[in-house]
Amino acid sequence: MGLLFLLSFILFGTSADALRISALFFILFAVSATDAERFIVPVNLTFSGIVFGIATSFMDNSFVNPLSSAAGAALAAGSVLLFDDFFSAFFNKKGLGDGDASVAGLIGAFVGWKASLFSLFMGSFLGLVYGLTIMFSSRKRDEKDWRDPEPKWRKIPFVPFIASGFTIWIILFRLLNDNFPF
Repeated sequence: MGLLFLLSFILFGTSADALRISALFFILFAVSATDAERFIVPVNLTFSGIVFGIATSFMDNSFVNPLSSAAGAALAAGSVLLFDDFFSAFFNKKGLGDGDASVAGLIGAFVGWKASLFSLFMGSFLGLVYGLTIMFSSRKRDEKDWRDPEPKWRKIPFVPFIASGFTIWIILFRLLNDNFPF
């Protein structure tokens, strides 16, 4: 967590944006750790973060204005829920949870919908690489461990990958600054 705070202050100096990004990193870290350990996303924390992100968008020199912040939260969360509806219709099982949608909305509230969608796509790519690595490196993929009701390669927490995608976005955003297409 300390490295993420240091990263935000290296990228943005001592500014309000550095504090906002640090707060977002803190929430993403807590939610990612919970999702990785228990496959649960504490939506009360993400919804509180969404409210905080929209409230702090009123500050001067923020990444987004209040309207873009609210729209970012709604569009990002809505796109994840829409994708989940399509996935459920085709495969008769849930692909993404409501917690994943709330994390997308959280990122959208802090930095806008483009950053949130980039984080989702990058997180999907990272999760795919991780899942394929786990799947092909497992010796006995079809055998279940008596302590684990679901084989580890079948159930992957998505929030840590979304958070990693956001970290990649914020580094690229700052390094490429005005030339960044997102």
